[in-house]
Amino acid sequence: MMWDKVIQVGVTAVCVIAGGIGLKVCSNQKKLADRFDASVKDLATISKDKIQEAVVERAVRSAAHEQLSRCMERIKADVESDAKSQLDLQARKAVLDAKNDIADSVSKKIAEEVAMIDIDDLKKSARARAEEKIVSKFDGSLDDILSKYNENLANVQRIYSGIADAIGKTKSAGKEIKFSLD
Repeated sequence: MMWDKVIQVGVTAVCVIAGGIGLKVCSNQKKLADRFDASVKDLATISKDKIQEAVVERAVRSAAHEQLSRCMERIKADVESDAKSQLDLQARKAVLDAKNDIADSVSKKIAEEVAMIDIDDLKKSARARAEEKIVSKFDGSLDDILSKYNENLANVQRIYSGIADAIGKTKSAGKEIKFSLD
């Protein structure tokens, strides 16, 4: 849809430029033809009196050709300059229009998407991420505490094993050890 507008603007610009070129060329050719006719008439009256007709005709053709070439170069430069400035202006306008249309549609789409955000889901997601971060942070400390606990448990086991061994040796030597909680 946006490119259709740009293409329409471009085609319109080309048509306007082509029409301008045609009008400019026709206008300048008419002026040049009038000048040429006037110059030929002036030279024809002079040539009858003083110069041979063939020399005058060559001079007129040469001058007319030079004038026509210069005139055509000026027309070409003017038309090119006008066409460039018109195309530049239309392109800038089309880009600005497209930018405004795009900015409006993007703003509307963002507003729609933000309106559809579920706050509860967002809170749940944030909590879950926070829990993961907290667990990963304390995971290393809990591993240290577990390893210390296991070491202490192993020490307690050795102590009780030593006591059990000592009790076993004492029984075999005829001595009894009794424990009571009464």
